[in-house]
Amino acid sequence: MKATYALMLAIFCTGIDMYVVAALIPTMAADLNESVSSLALLISAYALPAALLAPFFGPLSDRFGRRLVMVSGMAFFAGTVAGTAVAPSLEVLVVLRVLNGLGAAVAMPAMFAYAGDLPTVTQRSRAMSNLAMAFPLASLLGLPLGALLAGTVSWRATFAAVALLALLATFLIWRLPADRAKGGSAIGYAEGLRFAIGDRRVLAVLAVTFIWFLGPFGMFTFVAEHFQSTFGLSTSEVSVVFIVLGVVGVVSARTSGRFIASLGARRVVLLAIACFGTAVLVLPSMPTLLLSLAVFGVWVFGTWFGLPAQQSIAASISDRARGTVMSFNSSALNLAAVVSPVIAGVVFTNGGFRLLGTWTAVIAVTAFVAAYALLPRPQVVPREPREHAQAEDCVAECAPV
Repeated sequence: MKATYALMLAIFCTGIDMYVVAALIPTMAADLNESVSSLALLISAYALPAALLAPFFGPLSDRFGRRLVMVSGMAFFAGTVAGTAVAPSLEVLVVLRVLNGLGAAVAMPAMFAYAGDLPTVTQRSRAMSNLAMAFPLASLLGLPLGALLAGTVSWRATFAAVALLALLATFLIWRLPADRAKGGSAIGYAEGLRFAIGDRRVLAVLAVTFIWFLGPFGMFTFVAEHFQSTFGLSTSEVSVVFIVLGVVGVVSARTSGRFIASLGARRVVLLAIACFGTAVLVLPSMPTLLLSLAVFGVWVFGTWFGLPAQQSIAASISDRARGTVMSFNSSALNLAAVVSPVIAGVVFTNGGFRLLGTWTAVIAVTAFVAAYALLPRPQVVPREPREHAQAEDCVAECAPV
């Protein structure tokens, strides 16, 4: 449990660092005498390293142990966030944001792999849901608190606070028991990469992750504009909407683990995609604010309810190459975050939010079909007494090893 809290704090820090920039851009632009559009580079600068470089660091945790990689990545992350707090110019900020993303790309897949190393499906599914919960929690708590700190002190104080939290997370992870692979069980760096690229189960999971999250990342970019233009909400009122719906994300991620253990991860993923796809299809047609909020809640529920299950499936594919597989899955997720807003922008420009909802629903249907066809089905294995169950027996509910 202590390990879960340490990793949750680390992911919470990366989540704040990722989300809070959007709220701070106007303040940062004014302070640095730059345009708002130029400050938008800071968002892409963070996401690109996580999308492109995570696979190159994943095999390190398989080879040298999760704790070493997590500590290294988080220490680097904390240092670069601290640098952001004193950056004198936009150019320096962009470089530091790239390095921020690099630190997250090193540490985060190892964290989910650490959770995937737990011996039973119940322990793994609960740990995965707790770690995933840290992201909406960062949006729910970290974003408004960071914005408040920026308004009362400065935007630099926000990044300084994140750096201090990241240092605390690094210390707590450093105190976890060492988990270095022993003897011949450690997988080689090149061997791990070859496995991830060549194993069809890995490629299937990556395809589902990428297709699925093309939807929420793209359409979410224009949700605030929809609520403002359709229902006349102010910017502050929209931010309250996101905070309230952040609660839905926290609750859905937190409860996901129980359903993964009882229904199986594959069924949870299918249910989650179905909820998301239905919500985005009907959201543009909702006539009242209350109905729109309810439908948006279903969208948020589906997204955060399904992510821990998808992570559980990825973590169950291989014991020896778990860190590598998780890093590739992280890369697929972040690549969707980079690509989807561009595509969604084109669709929105040509057909508005209604066409974007239809387009996103098509993506959801494609993701559902891909998940149904490609994700590994549970295999029936003889049940053993719970106290004697081995890791290999438990993972059958998620995916074959």
